[in-house]
Amino acid sequence: MRGLRILRRSWPLTLTLSPALRGEGILVALALLAATLTGCPKDEPKFDDTDPLIKKLKAEQQRLGQGAPPGGPPQVAPQPNPLAAAAVDSEGPETREPVSTAAVHADNLSVSVATLEAMHNVRSPKLSISTADLFVKVSLSATASVPTTLDLAKAELVNGDDRFEVARDAQKLGQGSPLSAPLEPGITQTLVVYFEAPRGALKKGLKLILPSPQGAVELPLR
Repeated sequence: MRGLRILRRSWPLTLTLSPALRGEGILVALALLAATLTGCPKDEPKFDDTDPLIKKLKAEQQRLGQGAPPGGPPQVAPQPNPLAAAAVDSEGPETREPVSTAAVHADNLSVSVATLEAMHNVRSPKLSISTADLFVKVSLSATASVPTTLDLAKAELVNGDDRFEVARDAQKLGQGSPLSAPLEPGITQTLVVYFEAPRGALKKGLKLILPSPQGAVELPLR
């Protein structure tokens, strides 16, 4: 065809089209070009199977063939957040039966356990706090024959070698007793103390250590 030259001496292929070739001539030229390309031998690419990149690409191809999502290893389901679960826990406090409600005496002081409760949340009308462990609420009945002030900030839950201090935020938000609690002579008063401890601590052997001017008072809880 006039105006069309195909040079096959080298690769890539060189195509020369004269300005005079227009309209249907262009279509014919493209057809000839396609036929020429089809007939051109192509060198097959050779890959080194030991190449790390080739190994990675083949592994990814195999993984995709098994239905895995692209872009990395199989996705792992996110682990639940215990604290987040505790924050939305709608269950109320769990009442636990104290092992004894008998009064324990220390000189002029008499103390007994009234109730024992465990909860994940302590709430007020406007705020709440949560723990993945447990807030332990201990209510006590205390009577002194002489004016006495108890330092509840030094009270502890004890089980073996494990010791758990007062949870001050829960004590405040849950309207627990003042940490410095005065007792009037001859008047029985209710004292409320919050602690924070793991669920596993609420087992046999748990006790409350309550310091006082008359000596430490040990109250068995579980």
